[in-house]
Amino acid sequence: MHLNIAHKIYGVALAVVIFMAAVAGMSVWLTEQISDELDLVANKQLPLSDTIGQINTRIMEQGILLQRLFGMSHEAAAVHKRIDQLGDELNADFKRA
Repeated sequence: MHLNIAHKIYGVALAVVIFMAAVAGMSVWLTEQISDELDLVANKQLPLSDTIGQINTRIMEQGILLQRLFGMSHEAAAVHKRIDQLGDELNADFKRA
């Protein structure tokens, strides 16, 4: 079979269009995957990071209060009360996480 030049040009153009469609389809698929990953980060990991930050802050505050407790015995009742409050808040944070 002997093809003339017009058929060869149309064949090459058709092949290029098919490859472009395949690349566009792959691009859409990869974009959907990235969108799903961004949703995961925005909806799950960032709120979890906030909760972990609150937990760390409360743990540090408990440490400071314990240092106060050992250094100043006249404030012991107030420090014990605040440590108990922080413990309850930490438990609530862990349940929320």
